[in-house]
Amino acid sequence: MREGKGLAVIWYQCAGSEAELLDLRVQASERRAGLGRKLLLGTVDKLVNRSVTRVDLDVRASNRAARALYEGVGFRTTGERRAYYPAAAGREDAILMSLSLPTASVLE
Repeated sequence: MREGKGLAVIWYQCAGSEAELLDLRVQASERRAGLGRKLLLGTVDKLVNRSVTRVDLDVRASNRAARALYEGVGFRTTGERRAYYPAAAGREDAILMSLSLPTASVLE
């Protein structure tokens, strides 16, 4: 936090051994400084400790920065949802991504 304002936030939900990343936001003035990556990696570490084995997410096809962040952490494209997000010029596709996590037995 800086001056009482949050710089980044991540939302996810878990169901059994799977998690879904719902949103990751970094304040515009703080982007491209590694904060999103640090937050994402910390969250993945917590999920591994909770015995989560897979994390799924969707991201706007046009959000190249977010897609590069996710790919850099190891997420892989698994599909797409056509015309999923509302956009200024109609609708925009969502790219589906997934990250397989090690099981607890692999870490021990």
